[in-house]
Amino acid sequence: MHFKKFILVVMVFGMGLHSQAQKHDYNWLLGYGYALNPGDTFGISVMDFNTPSLNPKIFFDSTKRIDFDGASSCMSDKNGKFIFATNSVKIIDATGQTMSNGYDIDPDGSNFASIYPQTSVSIPLNSDSNKYMILHESIILAKGSGAGKPLLSRIVNLNIPNSLGIADKKSKIFYNDTIQPLVMSPVRHANGRDWWLAKPGLLENYFYTFIIRDTNIVLFEKQKIDTALYHSYSQGCFSANGKYYAKVSTGDDSVGTIIDLLQFDRCSGKFAYVKKYEILNSAVAIGCSFSPNSRFLYVSGAKFLYQIDLFSKEKEIFKIDSIDSFVEILGGGFIGYVYFGLMEIGPDGRIYNVPGIFSRMINVIEKPNLLGRACDVKKHLIRLAGLQVTIPNHPNYRLGPIDGSPCDTLGINNIPVAEFRYDQDTSEYKKIEFTNLSWYEPDEYGWDWGDGSAIYYTTVWDSSIIHTYAKDGVYQVCLRAKNINGEHIVCKEIKLGTTGINSHDSNIDIQMHPNPAHDLIIINVEDYLPSKMLMTINDIQGKEVLLKRLYQGSNVIDLEDMNAGVYILEIKERGIMVRSEKLVKL
Repeated sequence: MHFKKFILVVMVFGMGLHSQAQKHDYNWLLGYGYALNPGDTFGISVMDFNTPSLNPKIFFDSTKRIDFDGASSCMSDKNGKFIFATNSVKIIDATGQTMSNGYDIDPDGSNFASIYPQTSVSIPLNSDSNKYMILHESIILAKGSGAGKPLLSRIVNLNIPNSLGIADKKSKIFYNDTIQPLVMSPVRHANGRDWWLAKPGLLENYFYTFIIRDTNIVLFEKQKIDTALYHSYSQGCFSANGKYYAKVSTGDDSVGTIIDLLQFDRCSGKFAYVKKYEILNSAVAIGCSFSPNSRFLYVSGAKFLYQIDLFSKEKEIFKIDSIDSFVEILGGGFIGYVYFGLMEIGPDGRIYNVPGIFSRMINVIEKPNLLGRACDVKKHLIRLAGLQVTIPNHPNYRLGPIDGSPCDTLGINNIPVAEFRYDQDTSEYKKIEFTNLSWYEPDEYGWDWGDGSAIYYTTVWDSSIIHTYAKDGVYQVCLRAKNINGEHIVCKEIKLGTTGINSHDSNIDIQMHPNPAHDLIIINVEDYLPSKMLMTINDIQGKEVLLKRLYQGSNVIDLEDMNAGVYILEIKERGIMVRSEKLVKL
């Protein structure tokens, strides 16, 4: 039976069961130093995933006053509204100003924690949806190496009237001995409520596992690992399903990458060593990330990017890409290559990779659930307005309980939440790729393309599907996700082509930042799939100086070859004017 007839009932049912939308990672702040305008090269760029397509809206934000030298944790509320960020030294609120009690949160005073990645992370509290916990650490010298001591927590409270949040005056110490720094990586407990925090020991074969029950954090177990762990300060990560943990390290000769892979039991809190991978001649190990389906582990060795297939019994390690000759012009006579560095899964199902050095570029793994080069690595795909060196640290907020496990005692069932991303083919605008991003363990899906064609049924493994529309139009695309516990439907309006467009149509959401501009502008086309959208920049005499095709999502327009002055920017869709404004080039 056609499920649109029941869409309202099912949507209400699903939403009632999922009052927590879990969009805590929907705003990413990236930037080294802050600036009042993008001409300074420094400053904060924002990747905002609160878009109909889930393709991030990217823009420069001069209001955010914070340096992300290494540590970075950005928190949004359950509906995706940005509320605070921290760099292990201070906390800023939604306006970008330092939060009350948000100064000097590192008790060491040296602020070393701010220059290392993964020294802080934020999680929501179950007892109060307006309270959040920041987990962070100080960095000291111990055993001839950098060490984490102490481990701390601080509560951010949004319940205070006439404020945008107030942090506790002082962080609470929950562990006061040396431990390996960085790798601050929590994972949801199998009961669906609590959290685990696992930290490797400092130059020893132990994992220290902490259990987080609301505001209470205690050391659960110091577990000895039978296989020797490799120790260096690179990224560590849990798989999306919480079953695996990986830590990447640089070999003693600094030309090899060592990966320790372990299984993790989210119910018992215990690790089991799986395998040690060694990749020779891979340069310095920096980052890691599992694919959304938890089958593949991606590892960066600065100049190379690798994929490890956890399901394979034959070839396991694939070199899927290497740096190219692309040179980034940084200004002031400085240039740089774009390397592979830290990684993070976005809410859109892509894996984002930052170079790990001063750069404005971000590498993207477009289809990380696919084997080998089919994962589609796109180097230096995204260009930000300012320099960045790190990436926000987020756990998987959308990981639910393990139904039927020994610790499944709270009655929290995995009732699915349907979600998807859509992308337009740049060679054939009517061809749309839909990527399934549903969570809470659905096992059956139904797609309604909104054009009268038959419902397309699929399984969890079919994450991306291409549908080609016959003509321009406005289509209501619906995805139903279902499992034994329930179902949920999400619908999105797809505006394709010129249907219904009038001159200066306000229904097309086109955003341009910044203006005035220095060397680039970013034009975001968020809720519309263009047929043939062209941007033209003319000088004041009406002479064309730049012509650029625009597509769905964020379009970066390079202005470096243009002289300073005043211009007229026009955007037309198949000859129909949809935007016209003055552009100032600094």
